[in-house]
Amino acid sequence: MPLLALAPPDRPVAVETLYREPPVGRDPAAAACHMVLDLHRRGEEGAVLVFLSSAQEICECRALLEKEAVALSPQLGELKVLSLYAALGGATQRVYDTGPEGVEEPQGVPGTPKRRVVLTDTLGEASFSLDNIRYVIDTGLQLKTVYNPQIRADSQVLRPISRDQADMRRQRVNSSSPGLCFRLYPQALYEGGMSETRCPDVAEASLSHLVLLLKRLDIADMGQCKFLDRPAPEALMQALEDLDYLAALDDDGNLSEVGIIMSELPLEPALAKALIASCEFDCVSELLTIAAMLTAPSCFVTPPPQSEEAAATHRRPLLHPEGDHLTLINIFNAYVQHGEDESWCTKNFLNAAALRLAMVIRAELLEVMQRIELPVSPPAFGCQDNSTNVKRALISGFFLKVAHDVDGLGNYLLLTHRHVAHLHPFSSYLCRRPRPAPPSWVLYHEFTISHDNCIRTASEIHPHMLVELAPQYYLGNLPASEGRDLLMELRQNLAPADDQGAEGRGRVRTKTRTARPRTRTAQRCVYCSEEPGEHQKY
Repeated sequence: MPLLALAPPDRPVAVETLYREPPVGRDPAAAACHMVLDLHRRGEEGAVLVFLSSAQEICECRALLEKEAVALSPQLGELKVLSLYAALGGATQRVYDTGPEGVEEPQGVPGTPKRRVVLTDTLGEASFSLDNIRYVIDTGLQLKTVYNPQIRADSQVLRPISRDQADMRRQRVNSSSPGLCFRLYPQALYEGGMSETRCPDVAEASLSHLVLLLKRLDIADMGQCKFLDRPAPEALMQALEDLDYLAALDDDGNLSEVGIIMSELPLEPALAKALIASCEFDCVSELLTIAAMLTAPSCFVTPPPQSEEAAATHRRPLLHPEGDHLTLINIFNAYVQHGEDESWCTKNFLNAAALRLAMVIRAELLEVMQRIELPVSPPAFGCQDNSTNVKRALISGFFLKVAHDVDGLGNYLLLTHRHVAHLHPFSSYLCRRPRPAPPSWVLYHEFTISHDNCIRTASEIHPHMLVELAPQYYLGNLPASEGRDLLMELRQNLAPADDQGAEGRGRVRTKTRTARPRTRTAQRCVYCSEEPGEHQKY
């Protein structure tokens, strides 16, 4: 038996914690930048790890440091600023590729060291292998994405980190010399104003997929389910309502045939329903690609400010005139055609790791569909009928995520909760040249309430498709708006034709649901079989 010799553990690094509140009128990110510059002017050795709240702050702080570094004395050495956050994809590895400080020398000034400054967010809390980190600067903030069940949308919330996170950040000091952790918040906040641990995801994420899984496990009465951290009742009710809209539940609140098939697919319920609908519309191959691309991390790498136009130019040949969902197919197909070449991804500002993962997810989804014997249509991407069928399949799952342009200027009113949003800067509608007029109606995949309120992955649809494919009682429950009035008028005009064709559209659906009035306050509770007034037991 071979013997393994283990090196003795290193002695703990001495780390001193200092609390420094930012000056009045200076935000924590700017205060962190000035502290980095002060540390660099002292000339002491060691890299600096800065924890900021978001990727946007990281980009702004990096631009500020690089601008200020130009005016510093060459005798201080080079200030090498690196970024570490999820959207960078494979570029995050650059923070691990640098050698020890002092090895590389700035041109013309021999013998002067180079200092690394790594700007990160919560991703850096798990970066155990960053070498020679002597200084940690912690702003104590994080930009969390929290799901709001009342409006079916994510919200970006700036909030303090937990004490556990603060301790993890302090432990990122990894240096042979004594380290310093600067906390840019008062000690009283750490001792009494921060939660002990971070909030569990079940309290901050959409529960539709979890509820679908619990239903498949025959846990029908979720009021009796022993959650380690019990989610809010309204979050469970919203998840059940969404599953009901998607025809995943029968009239008794149990899984329908469609719901059972949805539970077999490792996708969010809306995407699973769209993939099932693609069997009816003969566009399975295309929906498999879209589902894989939407499930994997974003394939787009956020370019540096000076490279934004270059990134748009390289991506422009990949854009599809029919919208962002079909653009994802273009990107995936081009990646495959280029032999999964990582250099091609770098040239086009695409995330090679995300595309590799999308290929794995697509293969797994195809395997699941073959196992449960769903029909898989051959690829037909490129023709107009196929593009229309792809949109029909998407509407079958994402009719809850539709918006219409209220003024012709790209200001979109979201039908379900009347928020106004804009297309994301990466959208194909904004990157094409010449730029087309914004589409009147769009189906989108993601909306986040933030400083810019963007909808991501949007494609133009026609409202008559929505009237044809969305549940009738869903349209009746929409809040009052000009868009709702238009849809109700279209529904009345299409009603005779819809009645004649309803039976032919039921190949995948288990049954055509009758149009019945449904409201949150009047409908029976579909998870505990009680009347609305008896939810207090939950």
